[in-house]
Amino acid sequence: MDLIDHLDCLIPHLKLLSKNELAEPFFDTMSGGFVWSDEKIKGLEKYEMGCLRAIFRYRTSIIIGEPDQRFEEIWEKLKVGLPEWIGFDPERCSPRSDLIEEYFKVSKIL
Repeated sequence: MDLIDHLDCLIPHLKLLSKNELAEPFFDTMSGGFVWSDEKIKGLEKYEMGCLRAIFRYRTSIIIGEPDQRFEEIWEKLKVGLPEWIGFDPERCSPRSDLIEEYFKVSKIL
């Protein structure tokens, strides 16, 4: 089963999130992407978590200017299904020099 098949189950969890202006990004090694502290969700099934990690990975690939085509379809489907998701905030899915620098610094360690 493809990760995108689990997006519909993930969307209700994402709908419950609300943006916290004080939220900070951190690097999640499991996804290879940045996650903001107000985007964490507990109690997901493993396939839902895999789907969410793919979304975080794709968003990070946009931030660093190297889109990861493997996860573009899931990103685009989420944009249609839940365009108001806090993770689509332009501050969270646009190139940022501080996050680009952090990404490449962390990538060298991994």
